[in-house]
Amino acid sequence: MSRPVLPLLLLLLLIGATLAWSGCQRKPKVDASPGRACFKMYKLDAQGARVEPPGSVKVGEEVGVDTTCADPCRHNYDVNWGDGDYGTSQTHKYRAAGTYTIKYECEIKRTSTRTRNHKPTKRNRTSRYMSTQSIVVVQ
Repeated sequence: MSRPVLPLLLLLLLIGATLAWSGCQRKPKVDASPGRACFKMYKLDAQGARVEPPGSVKVGEEVGVDTTCADPCRHNYDVNWGDGDYGTSQTHKYRAAGTYTIKYECEIKRTSTRTRNHKPTKRNRTSRYMSTQSIVVVQ
């Protein structure tokens, strides 16, 4: 009864090692160096004009992030506002006073072609980048 189990076990071990070596289980690493995921914070004054940097903002006052400097890293982005709210919205209103860390995370997708065994194969690569800034919210 143990003879048929041994080849099956060896086959499963070989498949697991092949997947681990090929990188199928790897997630993209997040690069926290500034530059690719840069953003500017701003708030709107009473006339609706942007104030950069916002300094401190009041509770209920709208604050935003401008990510134009992060081009081309604006694909599949996420803004974490530091108070439990996150998503793709680039403006936010804080409901409580405190110091918050805003995190902007984005990714760049590249496709390259390489030759393996005289056949061209496409490789999709994803690079993730992150940047943070702090903001003070007062009553």
